[in-house]
Amino acid sequence: MRRSARTRRGTARTAAILTAVATVLAGGLATAESASANTSPGGCRTTGWASEPGGVQLWPCSSGDGSVGINATVHIRNPNAIDIFPCAQLLQVNSNGTTTQVGDFGCIGAWTNGAPDLRKGPIGVHQGTYVVVSGFWATIDGHYGYYGGAQSATIKVF
Repeated sequence: MRRSARTRRGTARTAAILTAVATVLAGGLATAESASANTSPGGCRTTGWASEPGGVQLWPCSSGDGSVGINATVHIRNPNAIDIFPCAQLLQVNSNGTTTQVGDFGCIGAWTNGAPDLRKGPIGVHQGTYVVVSGFWATIDGHYGYYGGAQSATIKVF
């Protein structure tokens, strides 16, 4: 009998603790404010068109979606009509000035003449500073590779 009384007290104590924890959590959840974020305006590369190998020119831009998403637009000029495969990535700017890739906007397929703008996004991110970086796959002077690295103006999520 004594053992079962101890078991009942232990069970009652556990139930009381769980009830107290649930009450605290429920109170915390009821009073917590919803998280929100916004983006700075972003913008295009501040020094204009980036001249890349093969005569290709890139002008990457970043824009926010009004929350935590970042969009990419890359304007492309291809006056020599070489076959290019334009792409863009999203990089976070670290506190020491280095960058880390956090997203891939992908590519738009192969284009030769009249390459359209690359428009992709949004990619959701956390608070921080970001840039859109653009480039393209191509064969230039007999060497196939990824060319570019032009960056947009920075955009901040806060």
